[in-house]
Amino acid sequence: MAKSKSKLQKLTEEELTQINSIRNEASQIFFELGRIAIRRRNANLQIDNDEEKLENQHDELVKKENELYQTLNKKYGDGEIDPTKGEFIPSTTEEK
Repeated sequence: MAKSKSKLQKLTEEELTQINSIRNEASQIFFELGRIAIRRRNANLQIDNDEEKLENQHDELVKKENELYQTLNKKYGDGEIDPTKGEFIPSTTEEK
């Protein structure tokens, strides 16, 4: 059991060194945790920016594709395109 003393006592140099060492180590840990949080935030922002850029590029590509198919549809009519053979296959409509 710890001694209970009512008078002021000085800590030893070794005790002060241990306390300061623990406090310094704890400060370093908190500093590093802060750096990690900042790195995570920056990485997430970069990922979000990259994702948005790619989504915009995809939207533009879909728009170009739709415009091309509209142009081809006006030129050739309804049907399918076989890009591997470079052929347009007209739709067959059943006549009644």
